[in-house]
Formats: sequence, structure tokens, C-alpha cells
Amino acid sequence: MPPDTEPLHPVIREAEAAMRAVMSATVVTTPQEQRTLALRIDREVVAPLVADPPTDVDVEDVTVAVPGRGDVRCRVYRPRGVRAVGGHLFLFGGAFRQGGIDFPSVDALLRTRAVRARTVVVAPDYALAPEHPYPAALEQVVAVHRWLAAAADELGFPPGSVTVGGMSAGGNLAAALALVNRDGDRLPLRRQVLEVPVTDLTGGHLSVDVAPSLGMPREAVVPMMQELAANYLASASPTAPTASPLLARDLSGLPPADVLVAELDVFRGDGEAYVAELQRHGTPATLHAFAGMTHGSLAFTREVPGAREWEDRVVALLDPDREEDVP
Repeated sequence: MPPDTEPLHPVIREAEAAMRAVMSATVVTTPQEQRTLALRIDREVVAPLVADPPTDVDVEDVTVAVPGRGDVRCRVYRPRGVRAVGGHLFLFGGAFRQGGIDFPSVDALLRTRAVRARTVVVAPDYALAPEHPYPAALEQVVAVHRWLAAAADELGFPPGSVTVGGMSAGGNLAAALALVNRDGDRLPLRRQVLEVPVTDLTGGHLSVDVAPSLGMPREAVVPMMQELAANYLASASPTAPTASPLLARDLSGLPPADVLVAELDVFRGDGEAYVAELQRHGTPATLHAFAGMTHGSLAFTREVPGAREWEDRVVALLDPDREEDVP
């Protein structure tokens, strides 16, 4: 383990081992088999570690049309019995090739965030690579953002109060959306909440030194990123600004960004560098670093104090009346 890092919480260590055991015992040869395996891991390992969500939330699926990309199914979470103070567009993670709004851990977290942050949360089930390579998912996300902004009155939150956020690959898409919106629609975006975001698909900012503490050889980190990028981008360049927001030439004029990073995450450097680059361009940006956390342990709110602290921070960021409570 690198010096001066927090040891892994026993629950995180056991969960990481359980995930590796399931993956090593399962042969996958197609993208769909990989997604089925990911859903199984979520159900068997991750979801049991997520705190029970509140029940005072209304959930429905809607369909948003995306010109040239078909329709995208979205799940809408509305806190019951209160006037929402904002709308939040949430983008799930999964390396651009797996994950989704039907994962139990995602559903539980979004129910919780909707109620605790008094926010209408909309989560699109965006298209996955390699069947739908870049920029398909981003174009769907842009369309859903337009729909969400236009539906404020219908959904019951104040116009102009939309935030965007996501985890991992979803954080990449959220940051890319902010760039597209700045250069195009210029719809109000109050804040970006980027959780363990992947911001540089060239692999130039990976935190390779933490790999051994995660059971991964240092030399495996960059090839992992190269494979992820090739799967998502197909023939597109990894230096395109909406593929790697960190590499955009102009990061000025964007919504304030709060970037949450896990200490024991090979993508930590992506988040740290993105905050520094946003600040260099004059965009307000804050880094929130969490000791002892890993890329895959953010949802472990039932058992891991660091995950509960993480969730408390996100909730405070989403609720405009609690912004002063954010460290």
C-alpha cells in the first residue's frame, strides 16, 4: 500500500474480494454477458451494503425522444409530500459499457438522494458501448437535460435549479454535458457534482501507485484505460474535449464543480487534475477527498462510515439550502 494512505475498511476488502471471486469464476465473451455479470455482482455484493432507502418517494419511468438516437428511458424520483428545491440529472457509472438505472444499488441511492436533498432526480438509461459508441450516450444525455429543464414546472421544482452529476463514466458524461451546454443551449446549470470522474481517456493522469493496494499490478492500469477508451470511442480521438473534458482547451464559463475523489482509486488523479485545470481557467471548483475509499465502495452506506460521509456530502451539495454546511 502506498505510504500515508488509510487501510481498507474490512467491509470494502471483503466486498472487493467477493467481486473478484465472481468475476474469476465466470467466463464472459460478449458485451451482454459482461452486463449480466455486472448486474449479478451488484445484486449479490453491492446492493446488500447499501442502506435501506426511504419510502416517501414517488418513482416513475418516462421516455425522452432523442433525434437520431432513438428514445431513452429515464427514471424520475420525486420526494413525496414536499416542494422540491431542485432538479438533478444523474448519470450512472460502468466504464461506458455496463451499469444502468435498474441496478439495485443505483436505485437505492437515488431514492435516498431525492428525499434527503429534496430534489427531483432524473436518471437516463443511456446507450452503452461498443454497440453505441461515443458520442451516442452524450447526445442522449444532452437531450434529457433539455427535457428536464423544460419540465421543471411539470415535475415540481424551481426553473433554473438543475444540477448535473454522475459517477465514474457518468462523471465524464456530466462534465462533457457542461461543456456542450456552455457552447450551445446555455441552459441554467447550478452545479456539477462529479463523483470519481474519468476525465482523461488518454490515461495521462491515472494514480498508478495505488494499484497494488487494490490487488492490481501497476503495469495493468494503463492498458485497462486504453481498453476502456477504445471500447467507448471506436474511431474517435481520446483527446476530443467531450471525450476527455480535462483536455479541453477552454474550461472557463462552466458551472461550479464539486469533484469527489476516493483515496484508493486509480482514477483519483483524473479528479484532482480536473479541479486544478478548472480553477486555472477561472471556473469555481472544489476537491472533496475521502480517505480509505475506493472507486467501487461509494455506495456501501450500510456498513462503511466513509461511504455515509460521502453520501452526506453529495446530499448537501444538491440541496441549495444546505450549501453552507459543505466543508
